[in-house]
Amino acid sequence: MSAGYNLKSGNYKNGKVSDEELWEAVTFVFTSASRNESSYKFGFLKAIIDCLPYIDSDYKLSFDTLFKDFANTYWSLVLKYELKQKRKDSSVDTLLERIFRSVTDEYAIDKYVSFADLDEEIVSSVTHQTKQSCKRYVVGALYDDTKALIYGFSKKEEWIQIKPEAYTFLNKHKKLIEKLNYFEWARFLEKINNDLPNENTETRLIKYREIFADEFEGDGIKTSTDTSRRETALFNDVFPEKIIVFPSIESAGVTSIELLFKAEEIEDEIVADSADGQSRVKEYYSLQDSGEESKRRSLLKDNPEELIRRLERQNR
Repeated sequence: MSAGYNLKSGNYKNGKVSDEELWEAVTFVFTSASRNESSYKFGFLKAIIDCLPYIDSDYKLSFDTLFKDFANTYWSLVLKYELKQKRKDSSVDTLLERIFRSVTDEYAIDKYVSFADLDEEIVSSVTHQTKQSCKRYVVGALYDDTKALIYGFSKKEEWIQIKPEAYTFLNKHKKLIEKLNYFEWARFLEKINNDLPNENTETRLIKYREIFADEFEGDGIKTSTDTSRRETALFNDVFPEKIIVFPSIESAGVTSIELLFKAEEIEDEIVADSADGQSRVKEYYSLQDSGEESKRRSLLKDNPEELIRRLERQNR
């Protein structure tokens, strides 16, 4: 578990920060150097992104707002899909799983009833119990993993405060960060759930990735098996085993521009099926396969401003 989990409060680092530094901070969560006993860091990152529209004038979000979204996300994953969320001693339910099952038993709630359809009194109770159980570890752990560059927090006053530059960054790259987060979350679930023992890793991973698509990306993502396989291959290329053993993306030689380029490939494959995108992917891999590293990196850095503009147009 991250050393920051037991912190009671923390300030975000002052001073200017580049997009590349913010990319490194966020993507650290998706590497093996970020120790995850449960999936809660992925869930809390999702809650932060989901709740950006509710930020106040001081860039603060209350724990009540964040953990209501957090509970809403896990409600379907735990009850409807019965997915374990804890790596260690996975035979023992997490506190969150116990809270949800206790509530459904007490009020005779069917597991297919959505969080949004619960009575407000039950929503408030579940949110409060979730907040009290989960704030102890995940808030400080994600804060520490992201190098204090995304937010500061106070457990006593129950808020996080987003660094202004990070607020701009998260809004700018929202969809791309979400895709990375969903994929790594799906990969985590594939490792700790054994509901498809006779299927290979790729098939199981596709299943879990499609759960996120069905539950949280209902506004356009394609979920065919072929598309999921392409997405899987592309994400694996961003985070191959030789990279994720490093403590940071930057030290492994992966720049923010390279991450953006890979994200653009994913967008081209999944959303746009762009001929230009396919051409660039083909050129990228031909250079990679031929060992022409300098030309490949030149291709990535040719026009980063236009690359970012393309991503923004696709994500509107």
